[in-house]
This record gives sequence, structure tokens and C-alpha cells, in this order.
Amino acid sequence: MIILVYAIDLCRMPDINAVYPIKSAAECIKYPLLTKDIFEQNQKTVEELIQLHGFQDIAKNPPYEYQHLAVDIDAKLAIIRSKYQAAQNASAYDYFAALSALFLQLKDPHTLYVKSSFFSNFKKRLPLVITQKDDGYWYTEKLPFKDQSIHDGYKKLDFTQNFEQMLGKRIFKINGIEVEEYLMQQARKYCYSSKSDHGCFNSFIGNDMYYQNLKVYNLPETVDEKMTVQLLDGTSYSIYYVITTDKVINDSNDAQNLYEMSLVKKLSSNHIISDKTYEHILKKLDYKQPHPQSQNDQFSIIQQSPEFFTLYSYQSDLVLSIESFSPPDNVQALKDLFNVMQTIKQTQQGKLILSLVGNGGGWVSLGHLTAFMMFPEQYPIYGRYSIRKSRIQQLLMQAETEFEDSNRVDWITGEVYTYFQFQPEYVKNLTWYETPTKNNFTINYASDDDAEPSFKDILDKIYAFKGINYSPENIILITDALCGSTCSCFAKHLVQLKNVKSVGVGGYKRSSDRFDVSSFAGGVVMDSNTFEDSIKNLKSPSISEDDFNFLKSLYIPHDGFQRFAHQSIFSFDSLEESGIPLEYRSIQVDKVLYDIHPIYGNWQGPDGLAIFVQKAIDISAEINTFGYICDTDVDTHITSRFVDNNCVPYGCELGWYRVKSGVSFICQERVDPRLSRQLQEEIDTGIGMIIGIILLSCVVIAVIVLLAIFLLGPRLFKNNKVSIPEDEIALLDSNKLDNEDAQSKD
Repeated sequence: MIILVYAIDLCRMPDINAVYPIKSAAECIKYPLLTKDIFEQNQKTVEELIQLHGFQDIAKNPPYEYQHLAVDIDAKLAIIRSKYQAAQNASAYDYFAALSALFLQLKDPHTLYVKSSFFSNFKKRLPLVITQKDDGYWYTEKLPFKDQSIHDGYKKLDFTQNFEQMLGKRIFKINGIEVEEYLMQQARKYCYSSKSDHGCFNSFIGNDMYYQNLKVYNLPETVDEKMTVQLLDGTSYSIYYVITTDKVINDSNDAQNLYEMSLVKKLSSNHIISDKTYEHILKKLDYKQPHPQSQNDQFSIIQQSPEFFTLYSYQSDLVLSIESFSPPDNVQALKDLFNVMQTIKQTQQGKLILSLVGNGGGWVSLGHLTAFMMFPEQYPIYGRYSIRKSRIQQLLMQAETEFEDSNRVDWITGEVYTYFQFQPEYVKNLTWYETPTKNNFTINYASDDDAEPSFKDILDKIYAFKGINYSPENIILITDALCGSTCSCFAKHLVQLKNVKSVGVGGYKRSSDRFDVSSFAGGVVMDSNTFEDSIKNLKSPSISEDDFNFLKSLYIPHDGFQRFAHQSIFSFDSLEESGIPLEYRSIQVDKVLYDIHPIYGNWQGPDGLAIFVQKAIDISAEINTFGYICDTDVDTHITSRFVDNNCVPYGCELGWYRVKSGVSFICQERVDPRLSRQLQEEIDTGIGMIIGIILLSCVVIAVIVLLAIFLLGPRLFKNNKVSIPEDEIALLDSNKLDNEDAQSKD
């Protein structure tokens, strides 16, 4: 008797509008196998490029507050190498997921391993929403309309229960524990946008629980594939996470072919991460940033700028919601910024509420200029940073690559460059990354794009702006602890300098973590594509052939990439003297509204603002901070403000920096290439007038002298010997030296 055995192909995802159980979807996701050449090339490149990671050392031994998040990246990479070097028939997904999981432990969206495009086809989804209502309790809700296909697809799966019957009902427990405790447990496992419990809790319930792309995230642990939701009425439902696909996959051959296509590198890395593109920071791990679409009668729109801000009128106050710093048109965004700050200054309407909820960052210069227009007398938000010394960093600099061309300002001298190609000596002279961090802060108010020709006209107006004239007690900064990257530098800067009152919303009230005003301050983000292109563009590098071949041998063998925070940003106060970058430095908000949590799909718009703005205004009355400017007898360059009817030193006047001195501070004169473009023009104008007057006087005197010589010449020179006493000679010599000293100081 002949027995025929047929192998059943379990990989099947034939409908892009359907949803699939995790177990069946995994048959396709995990089907392609890891080959030796892909493993060796990828592992070598990751191990070398991660040495350019700015936080490689502090991640291994972080400050006490973050000890529980310590990650020895090199040691864990060695474990991954050992495991997969010896593995037979290992799934490509399992290997790439191990790398993703390692970098996700850093909880820094700047530093990630992004799998190939094959895995980007798959998303993990949840078929309903868990949300907190005004009564403080948690309820199940239907997904928003844009996710209707997830709802409909889930209904078709045979999970034996009609989950629609539970929608709109109050939840009693999940998996046998209180709702918030369950959500926090899951957030600690599957949120990677923040090092604090509060940021992770908000990120998880605001987005991560409902949408995760497998190009960055991984499949959940088996125990977390479903949740048992017990309602207040005693009924229980099992709710499962599901997977969607962007591609039709009829069988394992389709999956293999799609995977192999993703191993072909693109000829041009058009998607290279740049500090000016919305593709860049962030996306927070593919975070789908909501934008204000709905209307709410309480909030009247005054001005808007796409992917940047919306200014609302709310009762007697103004609300400036800065949704991101990643506009599609940088020049237009700068014009919009100038216009909105003019409006705020001219309106002077009650309080200014500054909402930063959900802001994932973006263009550093835009954050810097926003802070400057509000508080022109303060430090730049991005001025003190360091990069890590390593062999590969040395080679990149010695070879004069364009890898460092994003740094168009010498932050130590304040010299402003235009672009790398116009400064061939620039990279060669970058030695500051070896200096102690305490010496890395610039006293020059330079910004990366100050010399960009297309910005000149609008920057002239921005740098001439003298601030919005709001006292700190009338500015309320609202954050959900997810304000990241450029937004993080912006927020921490304002809160550290007591420019604003700060209120946190959401978070987990039982956590011992500080409610940090923001997350992942990081630094300039670089990636393997940027690295590879910088090596390809080298013509005749000034390094040995062996070193050049080493650099050329490093590349990711698929169309994903390795990304890392390249620079470590520091602030300007005394704590940073010990070398603690902002990434590992929490800045506590003044007050927290723990009972207000993010809404999935519409947190930044008027509906979200309507939930927390008034409560933030109310609680801000309990915050005691600096009020209006007053006069004291201290140093004339120090500005003072009222606190409890006392006139207290606050900061420095425009043109001077605050420098810590003992328990207080002194004011140090600035030498800014741009600051004071207007001040310098005023000085130049004044000097010009003085010089003009002097020159005119000299001409008049010269004419008089010549006339006198013509008329009295013979009598003037009749006795041409002049006797000068010794003490007068000494006086003349002394004046000469004084004049020379004065000229050298000028």
C-alpha cells in the first residue's frame, strides 16, 4: 500500500482587508530562514556602527534613577552573535526581532534596529478601545471610523464570542487585576517611547496598544496575545490581538519572494533620515501622529501651520498647541512662527497655554527659534553636546566624510558655516568631541541653519523680535511626558529656566517615577544609510587603504537600517558638570493631572484640549513662580521678577547669559553671531554716526589748519625746536600704550 503524505502550507494571508490570528500570521512572518551571509554581514555592521551611538557607555551604567533600565549593548550583541552563529534553520524574523528587542530596551526612539520592508507589511492591532471617561472609570469603546476594517475583520473570526456586546460598558478588571495595573504592566513590556512609567503609560493607551508595525516592534509574548476583560456586570470576554497585512500572501512561496525582494538594497537612499523631514523624528516608532481635525465650540482657531502648530482662542486665554516641529515647508513654517508670535505679543490675552502633548519633535532649528522668539534672553535649546570617541568615529573624521555635515555650526567658537562642501577643513578640525563635557557648551547663540540663504530674510525678522512679553506665571506648559527629541530639548529648557509653569497629564499615579516633562532628548540622529552614503561619496580619502576597505565593508544587507542617537545633548546647569546628558536626566513638572489620559486617535485636537486645558489652568493656580519684572539694586544686567511680592533675581537681560556662580548666578556678555544681529546693526549704526561726525570734524579741522599754514606759515616755523619736559614724554608714552590696549580689546 502506498501512503501519500502532503505537506500543508500554513502560510496564508490572502486578503489585505482581513485580520488574522497571531498564530496563523506567524506562519508567514517566520517562514523565511536566516542565511549565513545575511547574518554575518548584518551582525558585523550592527556591532561596528553602534560604536557611534552617543549613549553606549551611560546606557550600560546609567544614573541611579534609571539603573533598572541598564543595557550592556555590546554584551547583548555578543550573546545574539553566539546564538545565531550556531543556529540551524533559524527564522530570519527571530534573528531580526532579537536585534529589535535589544535596542527597544533603551526606550529611546532615536536608537532602533529597523527590519527589512518585508516585515513592515505586518501590523499588530486591537479590535476595540479601552478608554477612561470623566467619572474616572475605564470603558470599552468601538474603534474610530478610520479603523472600521479592523472592527469588521475581527467580527468574522471565530472566537465564539460576540465582542460587540461588550462595547460601551464599564470594565471591572483585566486578567484578574485592576485595569490601570494591567495597562501599566503591558506598557512596561511593550512601550519604548519613554524611560518613565508615566510616558510609557500614556504612549501605550494612546497608541501602542492599538497599532504596532513589525518593522520596529515584535510579536507579543504568547501569554499577552489575549486579554480577559471582566465587565462590571460580571460577564467576561477574551479579546485577542490580531495581525493585518499590506500584501496578498497566498502561500509560503509568496512570503519567501517578498522577503528576498527586501534584501535588495535601494540604489539611492532617498529615505535617509534628516533633521528636516517628517520621516525623521518622529514617527516615534511609527507613531501615527494625530492632527486636529474636529471642531469644538470652546476653541476658536486663530492661526494654523501644517504639522507645526494651531493657535486657539479659549475664553479669555490663548492656547498654542505645538503638534510637532516637523513641517513640510521649512521657510513657510518660519514665516508662520513669526506671524503667530506677533499675534500672541499683540493680543496679550490672559494666559498663554502651551500644549506639547504628543509632539514627537523634528527640526532642531525650529525648536530653537520658537524658544528664542518667546524668550530671546535665554540659552539656545541645543548648544552643548558631545559625541563618543571610537575607532570608526576617528576614521570618519580623518577621511573627511560628509557623515558629520549636519553640524554646520562650531558650537565652541560659535562660527557659523553654510554647508560642509564650502568648509573642507571643518570635519578635519572636529576635535571637540574629545574634550570634557563641561567645556562643550557654547556661549554663542548660533543655530544650525542661521547661514542658510533661503532663510535669511525671515531670520532677520525673527532675530529682531524682542519676545512675547508674558511673565512665567502666565504661561502654562502642558505635557503628557511624550514630548520628544527637539520637543524634549525645548520643554526641558523652558522648565529648567523657570520660564513657564508646567502641568503633566496622564501617567500612572502609583509609580515612583518622576513625571518627566519630556522623553528621549537624545541628539542628532544618524543611521546606516547615512553612513553608507558618506562612504560612497568619498573620492580620495586621507586614510589607509585597509581602513578605507574596512569602512566600505560595513552595510546593512537589506532595505531596513540601523539608527542611533549620535550626539549626547546636555543642558547648562551644574548637574551636567558630572556628565549627565538630558537623555538620562528627568525634569519634574510642577503639577500632575493623573486622572486625565490620552484618547486614541484624537489627543492633540480640540476634543483632547477640551479634556485637559481648563483643569490645567485650574491646577496651575497652585504653582508659585516668577511674575512680572521688577527693579533691584543688583548687577544692572540681572533682571528680577516678583515672587510672593518679593523682587527676586530671575535672569539676564538681552545680550547677556546666565552663568552659575555659587548658589546664584552672574551675567556674562554674549558674543552671538546672530543675536544680536539687530543689536549689532544698532551698534554699527551708532558707530557709523560717530565715525561720520569724527571724519567731518577732521575735515573741518584740516581745512582750518591748511588755511592757517597758508596765511601764517613763515611765522609758525620761525622757531622749529620744541622742548618737552620728561614727565610729559612719559605721559605721552602712557597714553600710547592705553590706546593700543583699547584697540586690541576692540
